[in-house]
Amino acid sequence: SGEIVVGDVGSIRGYALKLTAGDGNDELPVLDAVGGLFADVESMAHVWPVEGGSAFIVAIAVRDPIATVDAMGGILARHAPGSAPNLRVLEAEVLLSDWSVANLDIRERSPVRPRSTALLQNYPNPFNPSTVIPFELAEGVSRVQLEVFNLLGQRVRTLVDTRMRPGAHEIAWEGRDGDGRAAAAGIYIYRFSVIGVAESGRWESAAELVISRRLLLLH
Repeated sequence: SGEIVVGDVGSIRGYALKLTAGDGNDELPVLDAVGGLFADVESMAHVWPVEGGSAFIVAIAVRDPIATVDAMGGILARHAPGSAPNLRVLEAEVLLSDWSVANLDIRERSPVRPRSTALLQNYPNPFNPSTVIPFELAEGVSRVQLEVFNLLGQRVRTLVDTRMRPGAHEIAWEGRDGDGRAAAAGIYIYRFSVIGVAESGRWESAAELVISRRLLLLH
């Protein structure tokens, strides 16, 4: 699918990928951070060849030594348009918030593009302490917002507020508010809003779609 996805590993400071084009291509891999976990943070990137140029290491880290990124089922990077089409991930590691290194399982994501944009039911539901919210984006780059509200209409947590590409996505909510405090047990609303992006990069507000669903947090 061209997406390099990380599961729920908590907060991370960076990652390293060992990549190969898989077809003898010795061109340096090109990755696109749009919609990824490191899209909105100042970071450092390094790419260098290994194994005689048949593979490459791509390393990304936040520039601020005390900063971390919440890696709750997010996208590390994507193959940039025009990059080697058969780019494959051979190995993947993340630098955790405590400066330890964890190896990641490498899984392929289905290349089938959804036919329509949709917000799906979270699972598990009811849940304690965390749940996963799946959604699908059909066409073009979109600005996506995924927010959790209580029944009084107060925003509890913003889970996503960034550009994302088409495909199936999943975001985890660990049952905490924006300040990291555990949310009270009860019913919450998660609201999904999508605004299409024109080729110029400007938001097309007329294309906004808003969908809401309920979830139940238990203690």
